[in-house]
Amino acid sequence: MAFRIKFLHRDNRYLILLLSLMATVTLPAFSLLIAGDDISDFIFATCFTGIVLAGFIWTASESKLQRIIGTPLGLLALVGLWIKTILTDDTTLEIADTVLSLCFFNFLAFTLLRNIFRSKEVNLGIIFGSVAGYVTIGILGGLWMNLVDLLQPYSFHPEMAKLNSYDYFYFSFVTMTTVGFGDILPQSPPAKSVIIFLSLIGQLYLTILVAVLVGQFLAKRQDQSE
Repeated sequence: MAFRIKFLHRDNRYLILLLSLMATVTLPAFSLLIAGDDISDFIFATCFTGIVLAGFIWTASESKLQRIIGTPLGLLALVGLWIKTILTDDTTLEIADTVLSLCFFNFLAFTLLRNIFRSKEVNLGIIFGSVAGYVTIGILGGLWMNLVDLLQPYSFHPEMAKLNSYDYFYFSFVTMTTVGFGDILPQSPPAKSVIIFLSLIGQLYLTILVAVLVGQFLAKRQDQSE
């Protein structure tokens, strides 16, 4: 019982979630290099499952409302993901899965950011949570790009090229960090709108986050000095 309580400590829950998020954006790249798209889809589905499970652990001692909302969103996203992974040629299933995943990650990002900004001190858990929030926004950006490309084909690539799921995440983080390699370019107006929004969010998140964390740290130091 003592081990379980220690394991579910806030810092550990943030760390587990962060590791699951990082695995989702890194492991599929190696599987693409070794075995191609088919195996990569299953590895991504497995990593995504890890994120949902980590989300369950993370919300285990949070508010009841978070558990009530997060649990069905996570389960629906998992069901949609695995059905789409098995039936990869059905565009309707891909759209439905992407929408379900967007709902889950929007909820995850909102919950993370709310907890970070409500925190009264800067500790290891908040740092892990802040990084997890940034990675979650990057995944959200990739999902939005994927949805736009499904609804309006060739929004991010010429007609002769085809992007896989990992390409959207890669381009999302390239956009958020304003690196801009130029290997993937938005082709349609909706795609360009997503890129503009994601570029702004990526920079504003870092700016606001630093300001909030510094303010929390200084407030804590002031309270201790008094």
